[in-house]
Amino acid sequence: MTGSIEEGETALQAAVREVKEEVTIDVAAEQLTLIDCQRTVEFEIFSHLRHRYAPGVMHNTEFWFCLRYRMSGR
Repeated sequence: MTGSIEEGETALQAAVREVKEEVTIDVAAEQLTLIDCQRTVEFEIFSHLRHRYAPGVMHNTEFWFCLRYRMSGR
């Protein structure tokens, strides 16, 4: 699953939104724990996708996180 933090969002808020968008599971922030995997990957953005980014942006950096999910009532 991948996603982006939108303007004004925290990483946890983005995780809640992305889980719902990507895997159609509606979770509450209280059910998730974000775990920073201490891993980043930088890559060049393909020329045919650069229109999605601000002018002049040629590279993107991804930050990896894991999610711990606690089911309700546990």
